[in-house]
Amino acid sequence: MAKIAIQKKYNEPNAVFAPTIIINSYPLPNGKLRYGCRITVAAAYVTDEDGPNENWSVTGQTATISITDIENLPDDLKALSAGVGGIKTTMTTLIDTINKIRKIV
Repeated sequence: MAKIAIQKKYNEPNAVFAPTIIINSYPLPNGKLRYGCRITVAAAYVTDEDGPNENWSVTGQTATISITDIENLPDDLKALSAGVGGIKTTMTTLIDTINKIRKIV
């Protein structure tokens, strides 16, 4: 079979962004809540980052990171534990405020 030539030049990725971040919580049998997250990261090519002509394009490479318990991070992520508490507090406050404004439940 003959090789089909590529007609476009594709840029090598020079950045990563997270198009999807899902934070979930669920009650444990002991009544406490467990928080987890699933983060999709995508490789991208960006030009003029933070400038007036900023332009991001996805290069097609994506991967998903799943963390079942953000309060007990895996060994390779333990150094991030201090920041996780702040994120949990910020998200809880944000959700509470949105619920008060929109009266969702």
